[in-house]
Amino acid sequence: MVNGKSARLSVLLFFVVFFGCGRVPKGILSEKEMEAVLTDMLKAEAWIGLEPTVYRNDTVKAMVYESVFHKYNISREIYDTSLVWYGRNIDVYLQVCEQVLTNLEKQINSDSS
Repeated sequence: MVNGKSARLSVLLFFVVFFGCGRVPKGILSEKEMEAVLTDMLKAEAWIGLEPTVYRNDTVKAMVYESVFHKYNISREIYDTSLVWYGRNIDVYLQVCEQVLTNLEKQINSDSS
């Protein structure tokens, strides 16, 4: 028979484990990290698109992307692995993308003011 103290401890342990752990597993960029990286990756892609003669070479394009990885102290492998995880967890990915769009809209509006 389970006494009241053990039952409360079990319930508390359940909530700590369930809510204490993030939705993103270890080795995957957190939602906030992914949001920041994706925001900068989209800005990098836009920059490349605006200057096609400067960035016509794949090596130069790769340097732009590497600068984003360097800014966040991540590797391409971590980024790619995170994209795969988010692709399999599309509901979380869509929430991150919504925030990325919000971030970009704020930056565009603040730059035009």
